[in-house]
Amino acid sequence: MAKVDGITILSLDGRPQDPSLPLSIPDLDDDSLQELAYTLFCAYCGPYASPSVKASIKEQLQISDVGALDADRALQAILNGSRLSSVASLQLLVRLLHGVRPDWLSSFPAFSRWLAHTTTLLSRILHWSTTAFRLCQVGANSWEYDYANIQGSFRKLAVPESSEYNEEAYSEALAESLEATKRFVMHTTLGWKFPWAVRVHMAELLLPHAANSFGPTGVQGLRELLAEHLWPALGITAEAQDALQPFIYFQQWWRTGDMALLEQVKQLIPRLTYQQIQDNPFAEGATADVSEDAQDIVPLVIDAIVGFCHAQLCDFTSAFPHGTRMMKGAIEVMRVGLHSRGDPNGIAQVLEDCVAKSMQAACKRLAGGLSQACSAETTPEERLMAVARGVDGLFEDITAQYTPVLVADVFNAVSLAAEQLYQMLMPQIQAWLCRGLQLHQQSMDLMRELLLLEDRLYAAMEFEPREPWGLMRALEPALFKWTVDKLELLQGWMQRLMSAEEWKPVTTPQGCARSCVETMKIADETLDALFDMELPLPRPVVRSLAEGIDTILQKYVDKLMQDVGSPASLKPPVPPLTRYKRDVAVKLQSEGPYRQYGSTRPVSMLPTNGKHSRTGSRPSSAPGTPNSATETLMQLTCRLSSLDYLLIRLPVLATSVRSRYDDSFKPAEDDGTPWLEGLFEGAQDALQQAEDRVSTYMAAKVVYEDLRQPLLEDLYRHSVEQARLGPVLEQLDDALGALCEATPKELHAGIGGALLSTMVEVLMRVLLYGGPCRWFIVDDVDMLEEDLQLLKSLFDAEGEGLSRQQIEELCAPLAGLLVVMQLDSGILMGNYKQAMSRTKGQDPVIDPLGPANNPQTIIAILAHRADRSASKFLKKELSMPKTAEDSPKSMASFGTAAISFSRFRAKITRRHQALQGS
Repeated sequence: MAKVDGITILSLDGRPQDPSLPLSIPDLDDDSLQELAYTLFCAYCGPYASPSVKASIKEQLQISDVGALDADRALQAILNGSRLSSVASLQLLVRLLHGVRPDWLSSFPAFSRWLAHTTTLLSRILHWSTTAFRLCQVGANSWEYDYANIQGSFRKLAVPESSEYNEEAYSEALAESLEATKRFVMHTTLGWKFPWAVRVHMAELLLPHAANSFGPTGVQGLRELLAEHLWPALGITAEAQDALQPFIYFQQWWRTGDMALLEQVKQLIPRLTYQQIQDNPFAEGATADVSEDAQDIVPLVIDAIVGFCHAQLCDFTSAFPHGTRMMKGAIEVMRVGLHSRGDPNGIAQVLEDCVAKSMQAACKRLAGGLSQACSAETTPEERLMAVARGVDGLFEDITAQYTPVLVADVFNAVSLAAEQLYQMLMPQIQAWLCRGLQLHQQSMDLMRELLLLEDRLYAAMEFEPREPWGLMRALEPALFKWTVDKLELLQGWMQRLMSAEEWKPVTTPQGCARSCVETMKIADETLDALFDMELPLPRPVVRSLAEGIDTILQKYVDKLMQDVGSPASLKPPVPPLTRYKRDVAVKLQSEGPYRQYGSTRPVSMLPTNGKHSRTGSRPSSAPGTPNSATETLMQLTCRLSSLDYLLIRLPVLATSVRSRYDDSFKPAEDDGTPWLEGLFEGAQDALQQAEDRVSTYMAAKVVYEDLRQPLLEDLYRHSVEQARLGPVLEQLDDALGALCEATPKELHAGIGGALLSTMVEVLMRVLLYGGPCRWFIVDDVDMLEEDLQLLKSLFDAEGEGLSRQQIEELCAPLAGLLVVMQLDSGILMGNYKQAMSRTKGQDPVIDPLGPANNPQTIIAILAHRADRSASKFLKKELSMPKTAEDSPKSMASFGTAAISFSRFRAKITRRHQALQGS
């Protein structure tokens, strides 16, 4: 049985693969339950069972040879040659803990594994039973205190290595765990007993083996062994065993197909008296244990059998693909089960629901298979042809194979199946018709196939469908041809406009390109022409035209974005991490600002390189020659303004389409405009994504190109006090003002957010990976925080810029980093060791909002810390070199993921856009 944490694993189509009782056993997986069942069997039945019976039980429960040997040796430690008397089940586990020592098992690792398994099993069962069946008079604080004690005592028992084992200390820990266990058991009404669900599951695991013919054991058969020795210890009465027996036979019938077992199930179920339990004893939060007799299990067994059969019959084409013998048996068992529990819904009504759901599941599976089989080159006609032929074959199987089994209880099974298939095919056929009927070979073949299938389904249905597939056949072909012609014209215009586009802004609307305005104008005129016909307009025609415009606008966006690069391409490589050495720092400072490893600039590149110098001046272009950087930013702002214009116009256009369609003369069978919802959503999504991408790229271009020298090269170089952020912000303010002047007002927040996010990213790069020429001490943090406040003030713009909440959220990673930089080196080194011990050498999860315990962030801070103790720590812990020439490649990219905030910024931006929209 496939379960994980007590949850039955389903097949790919959602059906359970194997019958199982819905027992709530949290935190106990199959392996733990099987090992517990084997231990209980050996403890109570082992002295009486033959080796062949024990071997068979071990094999059926999937217990390894080593695991079985360790279990036997552990039991020998408490038996000492005698036979175990009947004790409460949890007492057996406690006795095993106190009786077993390392020398009893095959090896010390085996002892450690056995000890961990036993304490975990005992702890989880105790926790569950005291939670579900807690005594009311015991306070919650006392329970929590005792639970902490028992957990602590079990942790003291853990001995990972033999060299750490001490008999005296282990005995003291055992005594402490025994006292803690005794106190904790007082919190539950169950006492030392296993919860009822665990005991029933033990019976569910062992009873199938008792039902098999192992033969006599020399003293007695296996079933008699269990009944005499194990069931009394678990509190499983003979009546409870009888109540479980139909389910055991049902499991074996489903697995083997033995019809004799099916007859046993049909005979045993009516003998059970069904009585609905008001409080499910296996549900979480039950306040008391229920009486342990057959009446508690009967509803559980019958409901489980009926529910499993119903799940299979709700997708019978998948559950019974090779014959109907098992399907017939499932129907018979479900009929008996429904009758036994007095279900008001008869078998016929239940099977009608099963037919409908089976058709839905089969069509969903067919569509999924076609999606995987078809390629991008597959035409819509080929796809729909495959769907039609698949449905035709499915309906033939229903008629020939499954109907003879269903017709005894559902006389109109064929009609039900035909109605479901007809309705599920309709949206796909209508979607194909919305594309426009072109008279080529594939479309004509498809039309013939669909007509034949429609006639066949019509003939099988009792009533005519509310809406046939072929609406307004006389008008639709002409309308579709007109639609296609108009879309081709629109696409041709768009392509010609894009080929001549220079991305120079026009006067109105502000900053837009000519191609954007003209494309939108032609789309408006195309829709106007359709509605001006004043003809009955089928919804498919309107939707087809709108979707065509949507597709063309998406292509327009793709062409617009072709020349927009990636922000990553503008970012220089990260310098390698080195530890601080005073003599090296003095040498670097004396060698000048453009030494290879003290700068992100290649040695061959001139210091200016067409970017801002330290004074903020830019190299002048020759007279009459346009500045390439300025021209590129102008093109980017034009593209961004064009995207914004389309984003504003498309919702207005969608509203206009719906309004004019409602006012137009619609066909008599038209019942509204559900197909006109969500118009142009694809284009709007593409536009929004493109707008975010252009804003991010512009911000990266300003920061990483135009401000590269003052930010990445000069900021905080050698001294925070002498290379502050203020002068750089003046240049950033100029760049931000230029961008805002070239774009509409509604884009300013997005541009500002992108610039602020990129500035935070660059500042964190400077602080964490700024190269060997940047050193910081704790006292520098005050000046860094002042610079951060200047950055926030720039984007606040006296309340006219970004919202303060958005500024705080975007600056949160940098503010968090400054908090960590205030910590003494000793604290940082302690945090690093603690974090590494917690992760056990694995790469930690990056959390930009909480870097205090991030090993990567701590190492980067210590690498830039002008502190001898930090340098010694880095040399000892990471063998970090003091010069970049000796630095391995791995140090160059160590932890760079910690300063990536693209997803973080995008999430915050979307949140603020939603707030502004509302």
